[in-house]
Amino acid sequence: MVILVVDDLRDMRELVIASLQELMPNAVFIEAQSGTEASEKIEKFEDRLSFIVCDFHMDNGNGDVVFNKWKTTCFHIPFILLTSEVAEARGVLLRKNPNLWERLAFLHKSGDFEELKNTFERLLRKGFLKLSKSLIEEERSLNIPLYLSLSDKKIIRYCHQGDTIPKGKLEKLNEKGLDSFLVPVKEALSSGFVWPLKPVHVETRDNPQSIEESFKKFKDLHHDVLINDFVDPEKFNKATTLIDYDLKRLSETKLFSWVLEKGFTEKNYVLNHSLLLSTFCIMGLLEMDLNTPHNRKSVIESCFFHDLFKSDKEAIEQDLYPKEFDRKKQQVYLLQLLDLAKEMGLSQDSDKILEALCMGLHGHYNPTVNHKLASIALSLHKVSNELYSNAFTKELSNEALENISNQYFQNKKFLVSLFK
Repeated sequence: MVILVVDDLRDMRELVIASLQELMPNAVFIEAQSGTEASEKIEKFEDRLSFIVCDFHMDNGNGDVVFNKWKTTCFHIPFILLTSEVAEARGVLLRKNPNLWERLAFLHKSGDFEELKNTFERLLRKGFLKLSKSLIEEERSLNIPLYLSLSDKKIIRYCHQGDTIPKGKLEKLNEKGLDSFLVPVKEALSSGFVWPLKPVHVETRDNPQSIEESFKKFKDLHHDVLINDFVDPEKFNKATTLIDYDLKRLSETKLFSWVLEKGFTEKNYVLNHSLLLSTFCIMGLLEMDLNTPHNRKSVIESCFFHDLFKSDKEAIEQDLYPKEFDRKKQQVYLLQLLDLAKEMGLSQDSDKILEALCMGLHGHYNPTVNHKLASIALSLHKVSNELYSNAFTKELSNEALENISNQYFQNKKFLVSLFK
C-alpha cells in the first residue's frame, strides 16, 4: 500500500506514519511538506496511491490544493484531512463541493491517534484500486467485480464477479479513453489479488513467501540457460552462494518486504531482473577484487531499489522497448528514490549506483574510475537487459557483448572474461 502523508511539520508526519504503520507494517509512505509538493507526488504516483492523509494550513499550498488534486485525479482512494481547524476546512472544501464524499473524512489533530486509525480502517474498505486493462483477459470468468470511473466523478459497476468480458470490448473502451478499471479494496483483500502496490490477477498462495524462496526459484529458472552459454559455472555458483548468504541477512528489511508485496506480472520480471542483476554484480565484485560485505550490500540493495516504484510492465517497457527518453521525468524518479534510500539508511554508495542504474542506459551517466561499484552495476544492467530481450538465447553474440563492453564499462577485459 502507498500512503501519502502531507504536513508542513516533520514531527507530525512522523507521528502519523508511526501510527498507521501499526495497521499497515508493509505500507510504503510518501511524504510532502506542502500542497504544491503533494500535488506533484499525486501526479507521479497516481496509479499506486491507496490513501492520503493531509494537513490544511501549510505554506506553499494549503490542504485545498491537495483536495482539488485528489478530486480531479484519484477520488477513488480515501482522503483524511487532519487539522486543528476542522470547521474552517470543512466550510472551505464542502462549500464548493456540496456532495458528501464517501471516501472523505475531517479529523481534529490531537495527541491521540486512535481516531485516525479507526477512521483509516473504515475508509480503506470504501476505496478502490486501479487495475490496468492489460491485466484483464477477455472471454474469461472474473474473480472480482470491475468498476469504471466516469468524468462526472461517479464510479459505476461494469462487471459482476463471475462475468466475462466479450471479445473486442476492451479495445472499444480504449477508444473512449478508458485505460483502467477500479477494483473495490474490500473485494481485492479477499479475492486472491496481490495487494497493494499493483493489483495482479494471480493466486496469492503461488507467490514467493520470502526473498530466499524467490532466489531459489530464480536459480532453478536461470541456471540451465546461463551456465556454460554465458557465464562460467564456477563464478556463477560462487556468486549465488554469496547472494544466498547476504539475502538471509537482508531479508527482514523493509526494502525486500516491499518488493515481495508489490505483486508481479510478466513472470515476475522486476524480481527476477533484480536477482539476475545482483548475481552479475557480485560476479563483477569478485572479478575486480572488490568483494566485501559492504560492497555486496550496496549493489544488492541498489539493484532491488531502482525498480521499486515500477510495475513489471513499466520496467519491461523501459528495459526492453525503450522509447524517447524523458530526462526530466527520469531525474524526478531518481530523486524520489534517493530521498527514500536516505530515509531507509541505505549504504553510502547507493546514490552513485542508483544514478548509474536509472540514468546510464540512456547515455546520461558516465561513471568515472573512482565509481567502480556504479561502473559494474551500469555495465551489467545493460547486459541483463540484453539477455532478457533475447529471451536467454544465443542470439547475443560475442560482438554484441564486446560492443556493450566498449560502451558501458572501462575495463573491457572484465566483461569478456565474465561472458565467454
